[in-house]
Amino acid sequence: MLKTTKAQYKGEDVKLMCEHWKSFPPNAALLLLLPEHHGKTPEKLFSEGLIPYSDVTQYRAWLKHCGLLQMNPDVCLKCPLVRKLYLKQKTWRVSHLDGSVDKPFIPLSVLETRPRTIKV
Repeated sequence: MLKTTKAQYKGEDVKLMCEHWKSFPPNAALLLLLPEHHGKTPEKLFSEGLIPYSDVTQYRAWLKHCGLLQMNPDVCLKCPLVRKLYLKQKTWRVSHLDGSVDKPFIPLSVLETRPRTIKV
């Protein structure tokens, strides 16, 4: 899971987040960092039954976009997947850097603790 990072954008301090923050870096990338899997490929991990094929395709997408294990403002500010996270009227919001597509942002911690109601 990519964590947010702070950066300077057009003279203001902004908090950056990746559109794919929940899935980047993929599980395959993290497994390949372990010494016992050094030198293997995601395809090899799949053939050994350690990851599903969806992780292999996610790994390829991650490499195509950036391949970062943590956000780097120098790289992320040039990426089309970067979003600006900010607080507006006590509500977290996320938008493109140019301000378009402004929408509420609900962190996973809120979703996990919110009671679930089931209508019967």
